[in-house]
Amino acid sequence: MKKILIIEDDPDIRFITAICLRKQKFEVLEAENGQEGVKKAQQFLPDLIICDIAMPGMDGYTVLVRLQQEPVTTSIPFIFLTSFAARENFRHGMSLGADDFLEKPVSCQELLAAVEARLNRHESLTSGYTLLIEQTKRQVDYLKDHDSVTGLPNQNYLLKELDNWLVDPSCQAFTLFHFGIDCHLVQQTLGWEQGDLFLEAIIQRLNHYLKGYNYLLARLETERFVLILLGVNELEVVTRQGQALLQELGPPLTLNGQEIFVRANLGLSRYPQDGRDRNELLRKAEFALGQATKISNLTCYPYNQEPTSAGLDALTLQVALSHALERGELMVYYQPQLETQTGQLAGAEALLRWYNPVLGWVSPAQFIPLAEETGFIEPISRWVLQKVCRQNQIWQTKYGKPLRIAVNLPAEQFRQLDLIPFIEQTLQARQLTPDCLTLELTESMLVQDVAFSLATMQLLKKKGIKLSLDDFGTGYSSLSYLKRFPFDELKIDQSFIREVTITSRNRAIVASIIQLAHNLELKVVAEGVETQEQLTLLKQLECEEVQGYLIGRPASAAEIEAKFLVKLISASNSISQN
Repeated sequence: MKKILIIEDDPDIRFITAICLRKQKFEVLEAENGQEGVKKAQQFLPDLIICDIAMPGMDGYTVLVRLQQEPVTTSIPFIFLTSFAARENFRHGMSLGADDFLEKPVSCQELLAAVEARLNRHESLTSGYTLLIEQTKRQVDYLKDHDSVTGLPNQNYLLKELDNWLVDPSCQAFTLFHFGIDCHLVQQTLGWEQGDLFLEAIIQRLNHYLKGYNYLLARLETERFVLILLGVNELEVVTRQGQALLQELGPPLTLNGQEIFVRANLGLSRYPQDGRDRNELLRKAEFALGQATKISNLTCYPYNQEPTSAGLDALTLQVALSHALERGELMVYYQPQLETQTGQLAGAEALLRWYNPVLGWVSPAQFIPLAEETGFIEPISRWVLQKVCRQNQIWQTKYGKPLRIAVNLPAEQFRQLDLIPFIEQTLQARQLTPDCLTLELTESMLVQDVAFSLATMQLLKKKGIKLSLDDFGTGYSSLSYLKRFPFDELKIDQSFIREVTITSRNRAIVASIIQLAHNLELKVVAEGVETQEQLTLLKQLECEEVQGYLIGRPASAAEIEAKFLVKLISASNSISQN
């Protein structure tokens, strides 16, 4: 039964109005003044209010204003019943929020028609609001469990599903893959909207590859995803599947006409071998992801319970690394670089190595990120540069000229304000010219502060120092940056060289990179050359220099001297004598 409140100071009109409404089965509430009317409206929340305007104390306009101010009464339909027929009274009442305006005297039939019309309209609006509320609630419930950008299940949903599976006695074996997908450079360079499109394209590739599998794919945070493959947990099989999945993600994507290279890695844990608790499985997969990231791009790394050097305690490593320099445990190895057209030694890349008496050989993939995190990398990189120049002075004295050496410059050292004076002083102290030194820079360190990077590089160029863009193809590889920054050479990452003679796609990519570099008057160095077929093809593509195991593994200065420099000088002497 609908409830109607009559606010009227005239008892006769109030009585007649109430009789008219009760005949139509309405429940009627009565108030003889404005104050009482407001109280009853707030207490009983009627479905409709009929109110006189001219009342002593609080008039009808004030009643309406008071009710409009309260959230619980603001939407109640409100009809004015008045002797004032002036247009300005009507306009004023409607402007305050009244729904209708009836002029006294009013017939019962006219009153009921107005009441029914307002109730029907209110019910229609209420139904619409109810539907909207239900839709909003469904949307809120959906967003509780799903990511708003990709539409994937989110962490909340993933954790609930894992809990449900793990408490089920019949839970089948599964593998949990923890993905890391680097979209920071895309977002920073092209904006968040393009970054979202980049992620959507990645998700499409994942879902396309996973057709036919029983799986759950969820997004944990901006650059982290979890994939669960149900019914599969054999180590060799899932590691191979993980690597194949990364290869599916590997080919460049095109956004806004710009080719973007994908950086992604994954770590995996297996149920029940690596744990029976969701947090343990997630933690171990995340740990494995960290190991994969230290190795190289597009790497799948399974969680390994065995105590290997890759799993050494971080604190133990940190303490050992803090003393490595002073104890003489660090050393510089050199990997030779060859000219493809002449077959002659062109130079070498300096690579840092660490041998600890207790830990043995520690992988650079492990200790270099640790050095960067702890700040040790800055003094270590200064030592490397001094060591390289000291060795080059020895070679210059023995063989009449120095060797061109490429040194990886970490971001921490690049940002030091005394970088250029330090390099100048180091070269001068060893009586070396700047052209015997090449600094290898990565794109990710340059885009952190483009203006500073550009200014620093221009100063280095003025000093005669060569600049090389390292690991091209593994970052954003923006053509605009390549044109702006004053590089002398470009190094193609070994991930492309590895399959350059196997797949036409990789061959086309490498050929395009070389052509692009030549158009920008850059020399090209290919890393990771391991077969004669790769060398032959790179020579055909007019790649100027190569390095890799086919040419020579990283070796000590003495080994480089014996294997390359002595032969080079002997050949030069033979030519001069003839």
